[in-house]
Amino acid sequence: MADVFGDARWHPILWVVSMLSFPIDRYNQLGVTCCPNPKHEGQPRMTCLIFPRKNRWRCTKCHAWGDPIDFVSLVLYRNKLESARWIIRNCRLLPEWERFEQEYRGLPAKKPVPASK
Repeated sequence: MADVFGDARWHPILWVVSMLSFPIDRYNQLGVTCCPNPKHEGQPRMTCLIFPRKNRWRCTKCHAWGDPIDFVSLVLYRNKLESARWIIRNCRLLPEWERFEQEYRGLPAKKPVPASK
C-alpha cells in the first residue's frame, strides 16, 4: 500500500489550508489564519500560525498544533486516514490515488484516460 500519510504530509500546508477556504495573511515566512480547532475558546480569528518551511501549524491561544493532516481532520471532523485521503484527492499535487489503492487490493487498475488533443 502506498504511504498515504507520507504523501499527504508532502503537500504544502499553505496549499492545503487555502483549499479549505481559510483566509491566509502572509508575514515574511509565516502565514496566519483562523484556528481549525472546534474547541477553541474565544475568538479563533487569526490566531493560528502556519510555518511553511516546517509544514506545520500552531494556534497561539488554544495551543493546538500539527501537520496538514491534523488541520484537515479538525476542520472536516474526520479521522486521520480519511483526512490524508481528502488531501491526496482534493489538493491534486500527486497522481490519482485510486489506481494505487486498487493495486493494493488486487483489483485491476483502471487505465488512465488519454488527454484529448
